[in-house]
Amino acid sequence: MTRTASVPRLWSVLSLVPIMYSAVLGPLVERLDRIEEAVSRLPEIERVVTAILARRPVQQWYTVKEFAREVGRAPFTVRQWCLHGRIRADKRACGRGTSQEWIVSHDELLRFRQEGLLPPAEDRGQGSLRNVRDEMAIPSSGRF
Repeated sequence: MTRTASVPRLWSVLSLVPIMYSAVLGPLVERLDRIEEAVSRLPEIERVVTAILARRPVQQWYTVKEFAREVGRAPFTVRQWCLHGRIRADKRACGRGTSQEWIVSHDELLRFRQEGLLPPAEDRGQGSLRNVRDEMAIPSSGRF
């Protein structure tokens, strides 16, 4: 008796299998179609983005934050490079009072992208900050 009762139940379950597959596979097939469409449009999208970037005006000077964003580094790292002479940078007045900030030229950005960091100050014969302090006869334990 259990055999005869289970056979109709089995057929009813098996008849639902195509419906379950279509319910699961249908949305996946639609998503794959959309992905294929997007992939086929990528060359056109890349061409448009390149054209937009080519029209972007070139800045003459970059702040530390802007330079850091362009080269993919943290602003703190870029400030350290400026301080230690690893990139060519100037100081300019900012805000009120005597505070100054580092600025980096567009030419230096292009140089950095092609050549990387300048060698450390010792390798360029300029001496380190410690040597400059010794030459100025400033005590190393005192505050500046």
